[in-house]
Amino acid sequence: NDGLEGAVDALHNLTLLYDYEHTGLTRADIWATAALVAAQDAQPLDEEEAGRGYFFFMQEYSGRPTCDSPDGKGGPYHQMPEATANTEYVLSYFNDMFNLTAFETVALMGAHSLGNMHAENSGFEGAWVPHPKNLDNKYYGELLLAPWEQHMAPNGQYQWQKTSEFFITENTVDEIED
Repeated sequence: NDGLEGAVDALHNLTLLYDYEHTGLTRADIWATAALVAAQDAQPLDEEEAGRGYFFFMQEYSGRPTCDSPDGKGGPYHQMPEATANTEYVLSYFNDMFNLTAFETVALMGAHSLGNMHAENSGFEGAWVPHPKNLDNKYYGELLLAPWEQHMAPNGQYQWQKTSEFFITENTVDEIED
């Protein structure tokens, strides 16, 4: 996931401010807390749009082990799957690297309901869903709705477009078919 340097730097500054010696929070705890806050803040405020009530995410424990990297900002570097990787490769990668099941990997892919693709990071451009600031299940719903039209991405590869507002990549089409 290229393009996350700003978030990594911001979280690194928090880990320096709330160091383990004084707070008992590890870097992993701070990252987990940031993920929960982001998930909570990204919920649609309109209950009808959300299709359910509002969730409050709790931090249940602290003291998670922290992986170290040479710069002290994260864990060991792992080359993430290319945006063009097929479903079999993605499932295998997340199982081999993080011991995630296919179900857990598919749930994690739901994070694509947030944010946009940027050509400078992946070669692809556009949002995955119509409202890329909401963490919801619209990513999966949109994948199943047809029709999608194939267009050339800035990197010279194909990406699929439903409207002028949001896109999917070739490997996502493979996931739909699987």
